[in-house]
Amino acid sequence: MKHLIAAILAATLSTGTAWAEDPLPIRIGAASAVDHAPVFIGVEKGIFAAHGLDADVVMYQSGVDMVNGLMNGAQEVNVMGSVPFLSGISRGFPLVLIGHLHGDPNRTDYSDNQSVIASAESGVKKADIAALAGKRIGLPRGTGAEGYLFGLLKSAGLSEKDVQLVNVQPAELVTALTQGDVDAISIWQPWAATALTKIEGTVEVVAGGCAGCYDPGTILTTRMVATEKPEELKRFMAAFAEAQQWVRQNPDKAAEINTRWISGVDAETMALALKNIPLDSRISAHTAAMYQEKTLPFLVGLGRVEKVFDPSDSIAIGLRQVDLAFGNRRIHATADRNGYDERRAHHQTRRGSRGRVSGICASAVENGARQCRAWPEIQRRAQGRSGGESDGIYRDGPPDRSGEKIPA
Repeated sequence: MKHLIAAILAATLSTGTAWAEDPLPIRIGAASAVDHAPVFIGVEKGIFAAHGLDADVVMYQSGVDMVNGLMNGAQEVNVMGSVPFLSGISRGFPLVLIGHLHGDPNRTDYSDNQSVIASAESGVKKADIAALAGKRIGLPRGTGAEGYLFGLLKSAGLSEKDVQLVNVQPAELVTALTQGDVDAISIWQPWAATALTKIEGTVEVVAGGCAGCYDPGTILTTRMVATEKPEELKRFMAAFAEAQQWVRQNPDKAAEINTRWISGVDAETMALALKNIPLDSRISAHTAAMYQEKTLPFLVGLGRVEKVFDPSDSIAIGLRQVDLAFGNRRIHATADRNGYDERRAHHQTRRGSRGRVSGICASAVENGARQCRAWPEIQRRAQGRSGGESDGIYRDGPPDRSGEKIPA
């Protein structure tokens, strides 16, 4: 793994960025999920194109299928959840985590994309987790939503034995809650926001807030791709961070774009869902440590992995933002402009066969591995000082923690 990181790091630090030449092709595995918005925005706003990539988005229905596609060479990169990543590497899959789809590199817990929503008839009030005892709770079993619920129950002195779990697929949860088949649901966005906006009287019992949970989104590749296509990955990560920033700064516009990729969810609900997701691609030392301390024990309990292990060898720490020098000027010259030349983006973005979208699109990097030995210097560059009031490409708005440093 050290050799792998060194190879990509060397490419990241290289000065040659021949983006004026033919774009490099890259295929991105994604799904109809609200937190995959940076992929869709990267295509439609021409951000990937601006980074010299011709992106093809390959849509999947499940994380298992997406991992299989990545392993079989159908795409070079996946955006998905933590569970398929950890389950895969526990089975010896040569997966590499190069960034987070969403998360917070400074926290030792993370569940911001998850919520518990209760019906009016259930009698469960906001923040009253203990009131879930004896209730029928709908959720897709064996997913992060289940781990989230178990973590919340534990914090209230309850266990899974104190509730009735009902296995329901995400798209069917709102119907189940409407029809009274369940009293509450535990699920990620946009389905939690959909329940709140479409079912009268529903209560957001809790959103995020699980101290015992750690389930950030992931950006994955394989060791072979990392070795053979470091330039593509480098560009992808730079563009992806830029697309994440565009979504954070333009949630309503991003929601409209998302509705063209995700059926059954309106723009209002999509915007509400997006505002609850911290789109930050940075990896920190917390990533491996909290997977080992919190996520893996849960997966062992479910029988998804045999034992707790150290996933560090499959996490590209040090690879990531790693030089912003490579694309720093380009990122900060374009990040706060809504557009990239719209005519150019339109010309470079085309709808392909089988519902895929291709465009001279896609990206490159700072790379998903959040931890660089030269972090202080990289942090200064990444924060693109705007009077000291912006955290730059990764976080927007006045910082609420002075002197914060990403844990190495």
